[in-house]
Amino acid sequence: MTDQRSAHEIEANGYKLGLNPMFGEWSKRFGLAPITREATNAARRSFRDSLQAELQNSFLFSGEVSLTMTLYLIEHKMLEDAKYGDLDNHMKPLLDALKGPDGLLVDDSQVQHMVASWIDVPGEEFFELEIKASPDDFIMKPVKLYEMPNGLFYPISTFTWSPEGPKEIRSDLTALQLRTLANLTGDRKFRRHELVQNGASKLEAFERTRRMAPVQMGFHKSKVVESGFERVAFREWSDA
Repeated sequence: MTDQRSAHEIEANGYKLGLNPMFGEWSKRFGLAPITREATNAARRSFRDSLQAELQNSFLFSGEVSLTMTLYLIEHKMLEDAKYGDLDNHMKPLLDALKGPDGLLVDDSQVQHMVASWIDVPGEEFFELEIKASPDDFIMKPVKLYEMPNGLFYPISTFTWSPEGPKEIRSDLTALQLRTLANLTGDRKFRRHELVQNGASKLEAFERTRRMAPVQMGFHKSKVVESGFERVAFREWSDA
């Protein structure tokens, strides 16, 4: 039967269920007091766990995003308490809490643009977050990170979005996706090396092969080694 719902209705229903951002946009109010980077590691882990417990998303943003954070804080503490921290001290713990398998981002390096502000509040402190991205730059959970010939790790899911919910992808199609991504990244790596060998700078080689890069964003090992995601080395999946 043909789905007679409008694109807006389908998107709105998926957003309500946590299946997708609303045409690339997501927002939420969190009933938590923000913490600063001076907090102990245990306190930061507890904050991350509490934040992620309030999330109900079955997806991760997979590309670059714009992030807006609005913190509702006690003014006299912000202005007069040296241990309370400035606005920038509140930002890093929030970014760290948003990433990982149970978060909204693979890594905070995805944040290409950020706006942060704070507002005085007389009672309990809390904060609001808004994320904007390209409408299709999200991937269904669960996600594994696969290493490609260029040494970067790319998020891959065995599920895809559908109006009815996550739909499992056939294993042969996942294998085809991996091979295609390997071909793209491997060829670009070779061309960059070839350009450098012929006198181009590393920056020039990077720029001249930019159009050969896959649309999907890759992540350096240093960004994901302690991310909590399952990582699959190139030799493990490619039989190389």
